[in-house]
Amino acid sequence: MPYRVIISRFISIGLLLWVCQYPLLAVENAENKLLAKLSHSKPAEKVAILTELGQYHSDFNYPKALTFTDKAIKLAIAVGDSAGLAKALYTDGIIHQLQGENNEAHRSLKQAYSLYTQSNDSLGIARTSDCLGSLFRYYGAYEKSLEYHLWALAVFEKRNDTTGKISAMNNIGIVYRSLDNYTKSISYYQKALGLAKESNSSLLSTVYNSIGSYYYYLKEYKSANYYYRRALDIVPTTLALKERHCAALNNIGNVYRSKEQLDSALFYYSLSLKESKILGLINLSAITLKNIGTIYARKGEVQKAEEFLLKSIHLSKKSNLKQVVRDDYLILSNLSGKNGDYKKALKYHKQYSEIQDSIHREEQSSKVELLEVDYLFQQKEKDLAILMKNNAEKNLEIQTSRNLLLISILIIFILITLTIGIYRLLHINRNAKQNLLQMNEKLEERVMSRTVKLELEIANHRNTAVELLKAKEKAEESDRLKSTFLSNISHEIRTPMNAIVGFTGLLSSPDLQVAERDQYIEVINKSGNYLLSIIDDIIEISKIEAGQITLHYSQVSVNSLLDQLYDTFKAEIPEEKDISLNVTIPKETLTISTDPVKLRQVLSSLLSNAIKFTEKGSITLGYQKANSTELTIFVSDTGIGIDEKHRQIIFDRFRQVENKNETKKGGSGLGLAISKAYIDKLGGTITLESEIGKGSTFTFTLPI
Repeated sequence: MPYRVIISRFISIGLLLWVCQYPLLAVENAENKLLAKLSHSKPAEKVAILTELGQYHSDFNYPKALTFTDKAIKLAIAVGDSAGLAKALYTDGIIHQLQGENNEAHRSLKQAYSLYTQSNDSLGIARTSDCLGSLFRYYGAYEKSLEYHLWALAVFEKRNDTTGKISAMNNIGIVYRSLDNYTKSISYYQKALGLAKESNSSLLSTVYNSIGSYYYYLKEYKSANYYYRRALDIVPTTLALKERHCAALNNIGNVYRSKEQLDSALFYYSLSLKESKILGLINLSAITLKNIGTIYARKGEVQKAEEFLLKSIHLSKKSNLKQVVRDDYLILSNLSGKNGDYKKALKYHKQYSEIQDSIHREEQSSKVELLEVDYLFQQKEKDLAILMKNNAEKNLEIQTSRNLLLISILIIFILITLTIGIYRLLHINRNAKQNLLQMNEKLEERVMSRTVKLELEIANHRNTAVELLKAKEKAEESDRLKSTFLSNISHEIRTPMNAIVGFTGLLSSPDLQVAERDQYIEVINKSGNYLLSIIDDIIEISKIEAGQITLHYSQVSVNSLLDQLYDTFKAEIPEEKDISLNVTIPKETLTISTDPVKLRQVLSSLLSNAIKFTEKGSITLGYQKANSTELTIFVSDTGIGIDEKHRQIIFDRFRQVENKNETKKGGSGLGLAISKAYIDKLGGTITLESEIGKGSTFTFTLPI
């Protein structure tokens, strides 16, 4: 890290601390003026002042800002100020959204959207739509999110609202990036960037961060680093901008971590952590502590890694950042496993699984709650439409009564104008009836439209309920399988452990002969190796469950690999078994690009199973080119075979296929599940053909 870069970073931190003091003084002065004005203002003016106080404090103190918006909402409801209520709800929703309280934000913004719709305030509708689009993106509803953002952008362009256009374009870019449409994503980002530069917008750092993330996901780290640094160069003046400043430091650390420049990554993470602590940003501090722990884990500094990860867990639990806690426990589990502390690795992995299950349950609950809020909102709109229709009919009745009274007066006092009066009355009634007819038609159409939408929503709720029930049943089945698997695996672990403990005790006997000692040592050695293989399988299936499989490609000679396996496993066939091991390979040598370790593990697992379940006959290992782009490798035996029922689940995780007519062979039962995961990751497929009493053939493909 160059010396001048280090100096410039510390200067930036000093400048940030200096800048932090002045906005707070400005807000204090503005707050005092508004509070003084509040005491002698009318109710509607008080609503506006309370909302403005919430807006001021949203730049520096979210909880305090929410106290003002809450007062504004309650007062607006009490005095019937619908315009003030809409603005207060909109401000309240934005602050909740900035705090990450998405469900509360959704409720406030939906109510603001309804009020803006009633008053036909297109700009208010557009702003709430842009915020609602972001919320739907957080829940993974990208199509609905895009619909809200595009509608908002159309209004902002029509009203020439520059800030609105920048926000909507940036959000649309994020949605398209999430949908892997990078062409459209960068197009909207560039438009937002041009407008932000031209208008010197406060959203400029946000756009720079978004474009940096765009290039980061494309693994174009040089470009990502460039835009993150541009975001970093903007001096923050509000709490939101300060958070983006810290986030930019963190993002630069991510870039260096991806480039394996761990010391540089650690430097920027440390800067981000220092600023986050100064500003009291607990969420970002927790994330940065996790990143620092990850760096020390990669550097092999186990004690430091564990120290920072545990600090991250402590802060994350304070702020209920369950995803960060989950990631911390997974890193700690993998780190302990690599360090040989399997007991601690198992403890951390159990905590990881518990928090992962909790996150899944909360996500499902949030989605259901979001649907319920939408349903209640639609129901309120339908009730409002019916109420408007009833009010219109009542107003028409009052108008008709007044007209009749006017006619009576005209008949009594103006007999001369009777003909003219009757004509005018008929004309007025005709127009009134025509207006009533048109209004009824419009209201009926609106009620019908809302009814159809509600029916669709109800159908969607039912479908969601069915899907949730299926997911629940699947989760229960998974828990049952895991429980059964743990019961079986505990027995498999106990057997070699008993042997190790028992024979270790026998070794302490003073009268032990040399031959007996060597025999006991051999039993202990075999039991230890067997126990180690079971633990390796458990760790490997844990990595597969967590999606942590890493491939290392190199050029592999298939002929040489199969010959090596032949020599290895021919020597491992027990003497009491009448088995011949054969290799069928073409004369022409074939070299492919793959992960040699993973491929060897798959073939070793298949050959071990073949030897284990074959008493006499033959085992054949071979390959052939299916076509110019695909290779087929097979392991065939004349063993006991597998029935059709068990063939359906043979590759499932946490299942052990048992034959009631055969003695249990032992093992973790994870070999075929691990093999299938490896083959899938390598871009191939694995299949099984088997017949009871005649044997089995496992075949898998790999790209050439």
